[in-house]
Amino acid sequence: MKLSMKLFKRILSPVLALSVLAVAVPTSVFAAETNTVSQLTPSVAKVNTVSPKVETQGIKTAALKKAVLTLADMLESQAIKKLLDFVEDYGSKKIADTIREYADNIADTLRTIASWKDLSIQIIQDQVSGTLYDLGVPLSTARQVGWIISKFVDWVLL
Repeated sequence: MKLSMKLFKRILSPVLALSVLAVAVPTSVFAAETNTVSQLTPSVAKVNTVSPKVETQGIKTAALKKAVLTLADMLESQAIKKLLDFVEDYGSKKIADTIREYADNIADTLRTIASWKDLSIQIIQDQVSGTLYDLGVPLSTARQVGWIISKFVDWVLL
């Protein structure tokens, strides 16, 4: 019975991951809007005119930043219990324990990258993994934690 449950967990996790990825909306749908100028009109330059610099930000990037900050708040308030229970049930107790132990460090990293102009799921994964590795967590564990954090942001919070 114990062997079949382990086999079931090993098969269920990849199947769930692939099914979620298969139905995900293409990221090109959320690409930042680009403005093109079809016709230039001549204008007279004015002296001492201040024009504010306007930067466009894509919808997905804005949502991703909000999701990252939400996860940082959850990690600092220990409201992440459901994620950790899921990780323990379908993943590894070691990974869940690592997230518990380094929750404040992960939250600090997430707050830092939320202020970056360009943000992606891969950046979240890489930065969390790098932070944990720098703190002495084995590389394989750090990468698994980074992957879980990035997928939690992508699948749950977005």
